[in-house]
Amino acid sequence: MSSDSRSQTGEQTRMPGRLVRHWLPDLCRTEALVWVTLLAVVLAIILELLLRGANFSVTSLGQSALLILWMVLIGCFFACLIRRISIGWPLWAIVVSVMLGIQTAGLLGAWGQILVTGSGFLDTLIPSQLLSALIGSVALRFFYIRDQERQRADAFKQAELELLQARIQPHFLFNTLNSIASLIVSSPDKAEGAVLDLADLMRSSLNAGQHRVTLAQELELCEKYLQIESLRMGDRLHWSFEVTADAAAKYVPSLSLQPLIENSVLHGVSQIPEGGSIYLDARLNGNELSLDIRNPVSDGPASSAGNQIALANVLERFQAFSDLAVELSARTEKGQYILQIRMVPND
Repeated sequence: MSSDSRSQTGEQTRMPGRLVRHWLPDLCRTEALVWVTLLAVVLAIILELLLRGANFSVTSLGQSALLILWMVLIGCFFACLIRRISIGWPLWAIVVSVMLGIQTAGLLGAWGQILVTGSGFLDTLIPSQLLSALIGSVALRFFYIRDQERQRADAFKQAELELLQARIQPHFLFNTLNSIASLIVSSPDKAEGAVLDLADLMRSSLNAGQHRVTLAQELELCEKYLQIESLRMGDRLHWSFEVTADAAAKYVPSLSLQPLIENSVLHGVSQIPEGGSIYLDARLNGNELSLDIRNPVSDGPASSAGNQIALANVLERFQAFSDLAVELSARTEKGQYILQIRMVPND
């Protein structure tokens, strides 16, 4: 895409604004299973030291570790199964289902211990069920409290985003209305087009929140902004977007790039008498979305301060999405301000 010729970068699709997230963690992931295994071994060591004391032996530790690990892995299987089918269930139904699964794991663990050690049924079953109930209730309480804390953190970030939008919109709206006012008499058709572009931008801003759009849709908004600014700056403003098809189809937070393009105009091109060009390059490297933005910049301290503020604001926006790992870096080199964004989805 460029200021002289426009091109489609990908099919525009809608994506739900919020991801459905379960308060139970995904215990089927390899990383989670490794941690569960380590915790089971630690728990076995603690129990052996508490129960046997000086009679502690490697053999008894091995038996306890196998029993606990057996119970815990079966419990993880039931928790994973329930997590996949219980979206929309009430809290009590999830808790009861998981606890029944954990107690079943305890029953199977007791059966396994009886086969290995030949111990009595009741002598094995009762401690196994009590241990299962203890582990299950503590784990569920921990997972629920952690999810509540995460929800409070997300709500706080959402409030920060709304404040951020309130800071960005008046500045942009003031500049755009000035441009439209200057065109009403001399070029009413251009003024009408600018009003429509402004309406699209404001609509996206109001609906941003936690919404996602494809990179193609986000860059289309950037172009609308640049077309508005080009009415004011004329031939002083040029731009070129080089975007691969696979990168254009990736999802990004709504209004995450438009403030950066606005920053390139306000603190870059507009500060130079002869103007300049804004270049954006986007491509996909594996599962990493790489974006590079370059624009000419003056040597004044005000330009540097404006770049830093815009970068901090956009970083806040990216950080509101906990399923994205984002790395931003910026530097000035040979009169060019170069911003690099690396975005990888968290597993």
